[in-house]
Amino acid sequence: MTASPQLRIELLEHELESLATRVSLLEKRAAPTRPAPAPETPLPAPAPLRHPEPATSPAASRLPLLPRVDLEELLGLRLLGLAGGLATLVGLAFLVALAVDRGWVGESARIGIALALSTTLLGLGFWLYERRGRTQASLALVGTAVTGLYLTLAGASVVYELVPLLLALPLALAVGAVATAIAVRWRSRTVAGLGTLGTLVAPAVADPLGGGGVGFLAVALAAAAAVLVWQRWEWLAVAAFAVSMPQVYLWALQGPAATELVSLLSVFAALSLAAALGYELRTRMKEPRAAACLLAASGATIVAAAGFAGLPHGQGDLAGGVWIAALAAAHGAVGIALLRIRRVSRATALLLVGLGLALADLAFGLLAGGAV
Repeated sequence: MTASPQLRIELLEHELESLATRVSLLEKRAAPTRPAPAPETPLPAPAPLRHPEPATSPAASRLPLLPRVDLEELLGLRLLGLAGGLATLVGLAFLVALAVDRGWVGESARIGIALALSTTLLGLGFWLYERRGRTQASLALVGTAVTGLYLTLAGASVVYELVPLLLALPLALAVGAVATAIAVRWRSRTVAGLGTLGTLVAPAVADPLGGGGVGFLAVALAAAAAVLVWQRWEWLAVAAFAVSMPQVYLWALQGPAATELVSLLSVFAALSLAAALGYELRTRMKEPRAAACLLAASGATIVAAAGFAGLPHGQGDLAGGVWIAALAAAHGAVGIALLRIRRVSRATALLLVGLGLALADLAFGLLAGGAV
């Protein structure tokens, strides 16, 4: 009995399904197992490019930055303030000169008027500073007043002899202390310029080449040195030296008494060193300052020359040579002491030692009767 076509088709379909199942099983057994893909590791980020820094020498890295100069401030308000202060001083001088020439006031009245005007200017300057703040007008008034007070004391003591010199010098020292405190407290170059430099000029105006005027000059230089200990103002150090030391040398040429000459020159030598090196001693600077070294060397030279010129140094006279020898010993001792305490740069201390050796060589030549 033959099967129907429909039954044959069903049998064929069943056999095809069974064959497909077997084939799939065989393929699974024969196919190799593939390992799972490993996770991709992220690539490291590229290192940033580093540009080589330009090499700088150690000396160049230690150089202090120079302060920026504000030309607008220098040529504007500050210059006008200085001009106003100088104009006030000149006006006061002409007023007093006119009054003296026409016989309007006597000596006591002149000093009284100058004292009253200077005190008024000082009070007005402080009032403006408190009310309006740091203005050039207030600074110029205070600087002008300090110079006026100092000039008044010098005139009252050494010109008119109305005040004893022993009383006038402490009063001048008090005025200098006030000027120093104001210049340091306010950090004002205007007060330092008018007040400090004005007091250095006042002795030459009141009593040029006189012993009393030189005493006032020493007090004024002490005030300038005090300012320079606290403020690094090379311009003030150079200006104070240029104003004061020529007066000292000219006074020494007038032939004062030996005791007076030696004592005052010793004071000026100490003040010159203090003005040149005071700031370095206070701040322990490790680098030498050109202005300080120049002023220290120039001060020693001028003081040595002034003492030698004022003291006997002819045939058989040894006072001039002894003075230079003493000055050499003092500078050498100060230089060695500074090398030991290390409060200033080594170059500055060695400069003082070198100055001492140079002066010692000069003194030996003078005392031995000839240069070596």
